[in-house]
Parts: sequence; structure tokens; C-alpha cells
Amino acid sequence: MKKEITVGGKQIIVTNETSQNFEGTIVITDPCYFINDEIWQALCSEVWFEDRKSTPFTDGGTIYMGNIKILYSTTAHGDGSYEVTDCRGITQKEFGVDAGMMAVITKEDFERLSNDELTIGLYAVVEEFDGTVIAHSDGNFAGDLCVFTDGTNEDDTDNDSWIDDEDDDDYWRSRDNKGEYGDDDDYYGDDDY
Repeated sequence: MKKEITVGGKQIIVTNETSQNFEGTIVITDPCYFINDEIWQALCSEVWFEDRKSTPFTDGGTIYMGNIKILYSTTAHGDGSYEVTDCRGITQKEFGVDAGMMAVITKEDFERLSNDELTIGLYAVVEEFDGTVIAHSDGNFAGDLCVFTDGTNEDDTDNDSWIDDEDDDDYWRSRDNKGEYGDDDDYYGDDDY
């Protein structure tokens, strides 16, 4: 199943594919940090929530912007801070969430979409990754890396990893530090998806 939308003359395809292979350095974070605001708003209103109701794409899937691939999932408990576990090559393991979602993208594609620095605590980074990531409907990533947002793998008995910090939310929502992928010739590249 797929949903196609056009934003600013660019075609974006969202599928219900919840398993993707990635190679190279990958970034795990909230997709609202690197997808520009115009596209983000269209994804929210036209793909994930039509007429303010959930769709088959709300909990997880894959976003294609030309040859850029983004695997995403909602989190089980919304905003907060989460960690990547059970994976080799982690250089930054904790990442932030301000839109109740998490995503995996290659560092190369991240840099095509965003001018942001890979700040510790906001972006998890895994170098030399070569494997599969699966977005589960329970709000977890599994496969060759794991992210548990439902408390499944929490050592902390208070289980407060998803508590929201409203001051941080306001700061990140007010930032407009996203790149302009529209001028990138690779956006219109041929893809086999």
C-alpha cells in the first residue's frame, strides 16, 4: 500500500513497508528534525492523519523522497529521550523525540535534507551499519539495532524515559534549520521501489 503526495512540485511516496536495509553511517532521531516544515505539515495532514483520523500509515512505514529513504515509527509513549541498543558501531546512542515519532536515515541523506549538526542527545549515530531495521507497531525498532520506546527493555524501574520536557519542545519547534533538498539533482533520481 502506498500514498503519493506532491509538495512544492516534488513527489513524496509513503508506503506501509516497515522493514528496510541500510548501509553506511545511519542517524536515528525524530523525523521532524530534518524534514522541512512544508513537507512535514503535508505528511501530518495528508498521510498520517486524514480528516484528523489515523490512517494505515500512521504507526510506521517508509517515506521516499526521490532516492532518499526514511523508515519511521511512532513511539509508544510520545516525546522524550530514547536509546539505540543491541547494535555495533554506536557513537551516539541517545536521541530526542518531539513529534512522537522516530526515524532511521543514512547520514548522507540526512545531510541532503538538513543543515543541522548531529548533536549528542538529539541524534543517535551508528557508523558502518549494514543491516535491517524493522519498525514495529508497538513503537519499537528491531532487527540489527533496537530502540525500545514501550519500556520493554527498561532497566529503570521508574520507566520515565518518555517524560516530555516542554521547554525543549518549544525550542526545537521554533528552529528552522532544515536544508533545501529541492535544488538537489539527486532528488529526481531513478529509484527501484
